[in-house]
Amino acid sequence: MEFTRWARYVVAVAVCGALAGLVGAATSELLHALQHLTYGYHSGSLLLGVTRADWRRRVAGPVVGGLLAGLCWWWLRRRHTVDELTPALREGRRLRPVAQTADALVQVLLVGSGASLGRESAPRQIAASAAALVLGPFAVAGTHRRILLSSAAGAGLAAVYNVPVAGAVFTISVILQTWDALTVATALVTSAIAVAVTVPITHDATTFSFPPTHAGWGSALFALVCAPVGAVLGLGFSALMHRSSARTAASWHLVPALAVAGLITGVAAVWLPELPGNGKSIVATAFSPGATLAVLGAAVIVKPLLTGMYLRAGAVGGLLTPAFATGAAAGAFISLAIHQMGGHTSTPAFTVIGAATVLAVTQRAPLFAAVFAYELTDPPLLVAPLLVISAVGAHLIADRLRHRHSPCTAGEHPDKSPGR
Repeated sequence: MEFTRWARYVVAVAVCGALAGLVGAATSELLHALQHLTYGYHSGSLLLGVTRADWRRRVAGPVVGGLLAGLCWWWLRRRHTVDELTPALREGRRLRPVAQTADALVQVLLVGSGASLGRESAPRQIAASAAALVLGPFAVAGTHRRILLSSAAGAGLAAVYNVPVAGAVFTISVILQTWDALTVATALVTSAIAVAVTVPITHDATTFSFPPTHAGWGSALFALVCAPVGAVLGLGFSALMHRSSARTAASWHLVPALAVAGLITGVAAVWLPELPGNGKSIVATAFSPGATLAVLGAAVIVKPLLTGMYLRAGAVGGLLTPAFATGAAAGAFISLAIHQMGGHTSTPAFTVIGAATVLAVTQRAPLFAAVFAYELTDPPLLVAPLLVISAVGAHLIADRLRHRHSPCTAGEHPDKSPGR
């Protein structure tokens, strides 16, 4: 009997991983289709599409997307309650798969039309909801069910960004916050299967191509110096998101509020085409040799403001990549500033280190931040320990600063964030 129970569990792990991979592939394809429709391009990156789009289309796209998303959420929230995913999974609460999936699809619609939110929340919601629907025949309950649903959510993140280890670490350190053997094994296998399923779409390529560079002692020194900078920036980002969090009630004001948020985003994109979307365009710009202090400095300030504006308007969505992009822009800005003063630094290394430090603080998960940054960019092996050092350092400094301030000024735990 014991063998049969574990055999069912193993099969359930494989099913959850495959479902998460299919969900990741489907949401990615839907997002890209919406971006192509919004900005009128057929291939290439979002940044290229926005850059080539007429200014009227840059403005109109996010406005129309905001209107449609607002109408959909207004209708959905009047009829259903959509719980925040991470607390619900951690506490073992029953999910509402239909409401969670509908909410996630609206997120894809909004991000696809240029909203400054992450795209990783939607596949996590849908993957966990799909897993909840299919686990019945496997007679999995209690702790095992909670582990499987959480692993499916982490695998959804892994699938959309091709980050199998980071997806597992997200499950372990952010959702369930436990390192017991069963959780670790389940999370790793589920994420690995999900990523394998998406290979025909991702071609096993990293999200960003790390430019050729020499990451030497200057980068190692920056990893130490960047910790307090990342701590302060991460705390500021978290505090802004917490204060911007709106009551997601079914008020009709949601519709015009999201349309106005889209209008402001579109107008800003006329001058800074890097701003629409989850932040991928900002990181790509930071990696490019044509990056300027003006663009990077503006991104550090404006990207969080736009993200907070959408939250205040009533939207929900991912906050991982907006935080990652903010830190990346800050790291690249510091590197270029050193160049202007006659110094020699590795801007790509500074970029990824800055991204990891801010993400470590906003998620209170330094190992996840380091692994996520590494798998997203595939930098030289020397950068890996620098990511860990800077992420852990920023996390520890931020914790000390939090203890000296009230939660309102120091920022809340990511569980309290408006992301699903």
